[in-house]
Amino acid sequence: MPDTRENQRTPLQLNHEPDRRVKELAQRAVAGDDESFGELARRHSASLRRFLLNRGVNDAVADDLVQETLIRAHTHIAHYDARYAFSTWLYSIAIRLAASLHRKTEREKEAAAEYFLEHTDVSSGNDSSLFLEEAAQSIWETARKVLSADQFKVLRLRYIENMTTREIASALGMSHVSVRVSLHRARSALANCLAGRAERRREL
Repeated sequence: MPDTRENQRTPLQLNHEPDRRVKELAQRAVAGDDESFGELARRHSASLRRFLLNRGVNDAVADDLVQETLIRAHTHIAHYDARYAFSTWLYSIAIRLAASLHRKTEREKEAAAEYFLEHTDVSSGNDSSLFLEEAAQSIWETARKVLSADQFKVLRLRYIENMTTREIASALGMSHVSVRVSLHRARSALANCLAGRAERRREL
């Protein structure tokens, strides 16, 4: 998982790069010279990719993030401050994009798990839903292993008993906010576990 905590942003370093050529290219790029920006992109692509990998970005998406970083840099080149290293400016853009992608991925995984839980019925006897029944059963077996007892209880009441969060709060003697937090954490933990399992299967 990428180290994308928002309160740990890479500090900008004063520009002491010995390569005068980079400074000249950056100045020309700011002035609107696309060829100069292209040269900067070629010079920094490899190091930018290594930077992302070292920050924990998955190899499969590192190339896409490099391209998106360079596109953002080109779009906002007028905002570049020549007092700082051009590479550091690129890294700061890359960190923000990686953080955004990570948050989006987590939301998508949680939404997928929630959708699956809401659209499968482990009590159904319909043969046509056998595959979904087995898959749902597997999810609940996984949930029992990876979730805390309280998280598992909240999740079952929500998706098996179809209770609302307020009904769950009343039944368990919890606050409504606590139930919602517990449900969110349970879905997130289960989604991460299922995503990891899927990733391992793809690697086989």
